[in-house]
Amino acid sequence: MGNRFVLGENTYTTKALGGGRFDVVDRKNTRVGSFAIRSGVVEVEDEGVDGAKPVVVVATKWVAENLSTPLPVRDPNAAIASEPIADAPTAIEVPAPPVMAQAPPDPAPPASPSSPGLTEPAQAICRMGLHKPPDVQALGKARRHMDWLRTQPGVLSAHLTQDPATGKVLSIVVYVSREAFANMRYAKPPADAAPLDPIKVEQTLIVG
Repeated sequence: MGNRFVLGENTYTTKALGGGRFDVVDRKNTRVGSFAIRSGVVEVEDEGVDGAKPVVVVATKWVAENLSTPLPVRDPNAAIASEPIADAPTAIEVPAPPVMAQAPPDPAPPASPSSPGLTEPAQAICRMGLHKPPDVQALGKARRHMDWLRTQPGVLSAHLTQDPATGKVLSIVVYVSREAFANMRYAKPPADAAPLDPIKVEQTLIVG
């Protein structure tokens, strides 16, 4: 999950607050603003810190790197330039056109007998992460993180595999849908459980 972004000469970090809210701090740990995910929209609050990049830029990069489905980003505090309003011309009344009778709409086609009232089911996705050889402590935390994942709603399976020759670890987690995967980003694991930092991450659809 990407939470650090380099913009120009500064580095910005996002900190999860829970409930879909995130703080944005610079490399001096100064809070420059925040953003929150509400009703399918990312709303930005910018503190207007001198020399800082607009928080909307950080939020846009966070959405691009962390959400499988892009969401619109908006800044409710953004200034909207106003234009002078010309004097309105005198209204001229125009008689309304006569109402024409309209033909009734065509009846809806009957539902297919093979699948009445059925909707397309959600498709499961698989997230695979490749990790450097971990030490014993990090591997223990990663195992406990997988144990915790297997108890979460929307997770079908979660496993760690390790190459005995190179020591590299592969994490494999299968979710019932993209929505389930997105919801897990805000779940908090136990304090003694933590995922390994990935070298590479891939997301694929389960097709069989």
